[in-house]
Amino acid sequence: MLVLYAQVCTTPPSIYNQGINCNKMRLVNGTHRCSGRLEVNQDGEWGTVCGDYWWDMHDASVVCREQGCGEPVDAVEHASFGQGSGPILMHEVHCWGTESRLKNCMSQDNARFFCGHDKDAGVICSGQLKKIFIHSMKQMHQI
Repeated sequence: MLVLYAQVCTTPPSIYNQGINCNKMRLVNGTHRCSGRLEVNQDGEWGTVCGDYWWDMHDASVVCREQGCGEPVDAVEHASFGQGSGPILMHEVHCWGTESRLKNCMSQDNARFFCGHDKDAGVICSGQLKKIFIHSMKQMHQI
């Protein structure tokens, strides 16, 4: 039996998501690939997410799941991973924690009027990748 560890992409290929970062989001300045300041890509431009009083573990849960990074450990705010640059693309993000993608959560897009980079959001995820079991004869998969 072969055991592989893989990042799970939930986004079909497009011109914006070539390669591993298939979810149009990334974690920057963290201590490992599953922690850092959250940045999202909108129309080819990277920007941050406002981590004001709305940012919580429900939001972090969605980000960690979408990134293939296991369970959330912390939802950090106030630029704990440093201040980003460029536009602030989302603020007042509100996830229930069951959404498959951050873009499915409620949010406002007028952050430039209400939020500064001193409130950039971040996450710390467990980093546990999903195991994929492949039985050599039956091509069975467990995700």
